[in-house]
Amino acid sequence: MAYIEGVAYSCLSTYEQAQYNRELALHWAQKDYKEQGLKAFAQVTEMGENFLCGKSPIDRFYFIIKPNGELIDRAFNYVGVFREGSCVVAYEQPCNKNPFFEYCENHIDTNGKFLFEHKQFVWIGNFVNGIANVCLDGGTKNYINKQGNILFPQFTNLTNTFEFSCGWGCIQREYKEYNYINADGKLLLPEWANKAWDFVDNKARIIINGVEKIIEINN
Repeated sequence: MAYIEGVAYSCLSTYEQAQYNRELALHWAQKDYKEQGLKAFAQVTEMGENFLCGKSPIDRFYFIIKPNGELIDRAFNYVGVFREGSCVVAYEQPCNKNPFFEYCENHIDTNGKFLFEHKQFVWIGNFVNGIANVCLDGGTKNYINKQGNILFPQFTNLTNTFEFSCGWGCIQREYKEYNYINADGKLLLPEWANKAWDFVDNKARIIINGVEKIIEINN
């Protein structure tokens, strides 16, 4: 672990300060966890796949505890829950406007490795049947597979994408209209709706031309 030595605390750049805070938080989390166990964390929650999430009282960072009891060697701003073998994590890293840093999201697998080492996501959702909704750098909204490939490049004007449910993802274009898309890129509604909600038990609520409807799909 590389610490910033010989630099006054008040003289650190924004990114160096964030990195210093994380290294310091990780150092104390490791030390306290070794000496006190789970009591070292202000909060501990289940993450699935036998992983735990520990919330540190130091700067409120999150740490992932492996099933064997070891800490993953990184402090996160946020961690989700494990689904389909991975979970969402949020962190900060340098951007090309140094000394500033940017907030990024990624997925981490059960070995503690990033799924997408070379891709940048402003945010990323959970995987549902191998598909996750994302916002890429620049504001582009779409869906990706577990290889990080954009699934529907033909849709370039999506302004919102939502997690898949019952085989369909709710999408919005130009901040106005809603529809549903499946894994093959097929749209469900012949006419875009004014408003739409996720499917639950194969049923969803939509509003078209000011009229509220309940639509149902077959399994």
